Amino acid sequence: MTDLTLVTIILMVCTFCIQIEKKVSWIVNLNSSCMIILTSLFFSSVGSIPSDHSIYSFFTNDCLPIILSLLVLGLNLEDMKRLEKRMLGLFLIGTIATFVGGVTAAIILFPLIGPVSLKLSSQMVASFVGGLENAVAMKEILGIPQSQFIPMFTMDNVITSFWMIITMIYPKTVQKDIYPHDKDPHPSDRMLVEPSSFYFSITIAVLVFVASSYISRLTGIHTILVITCLSLILGQVNLFKIHFSVCYLIGTLLFAPFFFSIGATGDFKSMSTVSIYSVALPFIILFFHAMLIFIFTIPFKYTRLEKAIVSQALIGGSGTAVALAQAKNSREGIVTGLILGLIGYAIGNYVALASFKISEFITNLIY
Repeated sequence: MTDLTLVTIILMVCTFCIQIEKKVSWIVNLNSSCMIILTSLFFSSVGSIPSDHSIYSFFTNDCLPIILSLLVLGLNLEDMKRLEKRMLGLFLIGTIATFVGGVTAAIILFPLIGPVSLKLSSQMVASFVGGLENAVAMKEILGIPQSQFIPMFTMDNVITSFWMIITMIYPKTVQKDIYPHDKDPHPSDRMLVEPSSFYFSITIAVLVFVASSYISRLTGIHTILVITCLSLILGQVNLFKIHFSVCYLIGTLLFAPFFFSIGATGDFKSMSTVSIYSVALPFIILFFHAMLIFIFTIPFKYTRLEKAIVSQALIGGSGTAVALAQAKNSREGIVTGLILGLIGYAIGNYVALASFKISEFITNLIY
């Protein structure tokens, strides 16, 4: 198969899956990332496409740092001023719950599945704080084996889809607006993709990657962590902000061929060998998340919709949180979900890495 043919197949599958998600997401809540992975996994398993190709390596290795940089460059910390402190407090509670759940899951499952429990737990913590993109970053940081990462990542997609359904039902009714005093649309609603902004953003992301690689060699800090820091700092420069408004959209779209590549390089046999105890891991973390956000916060008088949006911002990221708010006709809920999801993405890797280090320390003491 020629390079051009394979690239054409990748683009066609990504386009089809994204369109399917857009058209029927409210019927069966299909997730485009999961569909892309499963489609490429199927094609690879039946021999329709190669399971090993340099193009896959390009998307999973060469492009990944640039994509992650783009996602962080799009985070505007000034948007935090639009959030009420109580919502940030609820977000913090959810983050702590996920962190504690991750450490607990790693410790409980360590005797059953071994040291890999620490890595898989951190992968899920990263995802449940900032979305699927963070899980990908943790795979690179911790060196999670492909045979372990792909099944857990696919399961993560399925859980996210079911969690979307749960949080859609939980508020019970469609509300007029959880913050009726704010009727101005968010700036992102009026965002136009200018060619100059597109190329400027790509250029900055590449330069961030080059600089981060150099700093990483000097300091020993992982490149992805340096990329996150530099991108977050540059994203707050007023001179650049007008161009960076398109970064999150670009990064999200570029992730689609990445998902295709990790699916194509996997196989059903490796997925079937995953321990049943590994399957329990994300549900342990989700239990802590649900208990603290939905039960522990009852005395604080949060509405059901507020809890659902914050939970979705953590578990699924900005995209699903905004979709939930739109379904419930909450204009300010859209702003809340978008900003909290981006904040979660910015801190997700650090929270996950902290959970890994603490879990490793505790398991060394106990076992």
